[in-house]
Amino acid sequence: GGGGATGNDSLGCRPIPMRTLATDPRVIPRRTKLFIRETVGMRMADGTIHDGYWYASDTGGAIKGAQRADIFYGTGKGAGDAAGTVKDPGRMVLLLPIDRAFAMLADE
Repeated sequence: GGGGATGNDSLGCRPIPMRTLATDPRVIPRRTKLFIRETVGMRMADGTIHDGYWYASDTGGAIKGAQRADIFYGTGKGAGDAAGTVKDPGRMVLLLPIDRAFAMLADE
């Protein structure tokens, strides 16, 4: 996640470190807000503590299926080092308007 050559996410926006997720848009639509309990309490680059809320605004070729995501840690060596060490299981909860949730169920 994080935009490849352009530096922008798949929506054309700048990815935000520790907020932007790359997901499979066939399963988790772009612009979806998510909650990942396992990320609550993570220390962010600015020293604040993560609240567990994320935004699916990017996609990735290696991200296939449900419950798969790529966290954008930022740029630079420190971010790359941090990203390379994380392969943790977790549960993503999608936060959707009710009509969108029912539409996704109807597509199954």
